[in-house]
Amino acid sequence: MAVFTLFIHILMTVPKLIVACLTAMAVSPPTIAAQNDNLAFISDTLGPVHAWRIIPRVLLEKCSIQLPQMAGAMRETYDVWSRKNESLISLIDVTVEKVVPLYASALSISNSDAKTSIDDFTTQLVIENYFGDKRFSGSQVCTDYGVIVSGLSAHGRTAVVRGQLYSIESTLLALERESLHVNMPH
Repeated sequence: MAVFTLFIHILMTVPKLIVACLTAMAVSPPTIAAQNDNLAFISDTLGPVHAWRIIPRVLLEKCSIQLPQMAGAMRETYDVWSRKNESLISLIDVTVEKVVPLYASALSISNSDAKTSIDDFTTQLVIENYFGDKRFSGSQVCTDYGVIVSGLSAHGRTAVVRGQLYSIESTLLALERESLHVNMPH
């Protein structure tokens, strides 16, 4: 029951934290103020999607250090999860790459720095949510690695992630159309 409670806690907390921080990061100069609503929506949606994608890797890295005797089994679980979810993982990676220039522009940083910021920020939130919660020990999280990772593969969960990605893609298309309309001669 503790693992399920932890899993639900993480699924509910990570998106809220990511949304708050990415939305705050998305404050931009007035020249792109019209994009703020779309960028905020993308942040709201991308946060939990990106967290879903990196949770198994981040936990594997941390848990392999904490419980090295379980590293082989956790690596096998990670590999199975990665193969099972390969198409969704690829879609997430492609979508993140499409979003990076928006953040780079809004924050006046390079695409590389924007990508690193998104990855670092989400990684830190995953670590804080899984290993910073005093109700659960790090070794308990690591012992339950297989349960946590398999929970991410639940059909309903992957369907939600896929739907969120489609929403981001739709918003990106709307931004592209809006940009074309603004740049067209009248």
